[in-house]
Amino acid sequence: MQPSHSIMDCSLAVATIRDWADLIRAVAWPLVAVFALLKFRGILESLLARIIHAEGMGFKITLEKLLPKAEKEARQLKLQIPDPPTPDTDPQGRT
Repeated sequence: MQPSHSIMDCSLAVATIRDWADLIRAVAWPLVAVFALLKFRGILESLLARIIHAEGMGFKITLEKLLPKAEKEARQLKLQIPDPPTPDTDPQGRT
């Protein structure tokens, strides 16, 4: 019998499993980051397009407000923007 070979084989198998686990651990977070960037690409592009001002390592970012921009575009298209309903009227504008 050769017990030394089976012990060496086990040690080699354990080392191989540890190596694979280390490789997976090292590659997992970059893959998740790339997947998230691809998954939310459209949202991130629209968010980045709204940046008015950005600062350094303190990460202070000022974004453009969407409502004034939408109102401006609607006025340029000459669309009528209804006034918001008041508490004494229902959503159809009836009193």
